[in-house]
Amino acid sequence: MNKTKSKIVGVAKEVLSEKTISVVEEHRDDIKTSTQSEYAKAKYSRKNEKQKLIFTSGRDLLQFNIVVRPYILRKHRIKSNFELDILLYLFPIQYFTRRDFKVLPTVNEGYHLNTLIDLNYIEVVVHHHSGANSNLYGLTDRAKKIVKEYYEYLSGEKTVNPSSYTNPFADNEANKVDGLRQKLLNKLTRQTKTQPSLFRKSLYDF
Repeated sequence: MNKTKSKIVGVAKEVLSEKTISVVEEHRDDIKTSTQSEYAKAKYSRKNEKQKLIFTSGRDLLQFNIVVRPYILRKHRIKSNFELDILLYLFPIQYFTRRDFKVLPTVNEGYHLNTLIDLNYIEVVVHHHSGANSNLYGLTDRAKKIVKEYYEYLSGEKTVNPSSYTNPFADNEANKVDGLRQKLLNKLTRQTKTQPSLFRKSLYDF
């Protein structure tokens, strides 16, 4: 039995590259979006010799993290991934004490609360008369901006101007890897314009 023409439907048609689509069409296979486990199991039958590939949309928030994270690190001159991880953990909490901060495995990495204060990531929000252990702390405006931009770039709310003087992947110190990162950022920018359904106008209300 000869296979009929390939069918690629739904979000899959928007997400897959032209090369991938051409290979699927060459094999005359189908790609369908489905959440039904029964369909996923029935990939092949004698009645229909086509290979049925299941495409599950969503779960793509971190797809471009491989390039957004180093962009944020370079743009805001953050020394390590660990610094950013601390900010991402503290941002939703908003206000915390020294005891709250000590639950984080920061000491072995060389980061104490005072270290983050010196780096202008954390500030004292309320001074308590009984001492530092009773103070309330919060992220600085700089730290909040870093976290907000991180989420905004991941969700496609903000895009990077490749020729902007603030783009660290296009400055005089950029290397070959930065060039590849810039291509991925350009792809992210294109997708926000050509495939707006894949991105959110607002990931969070900051």
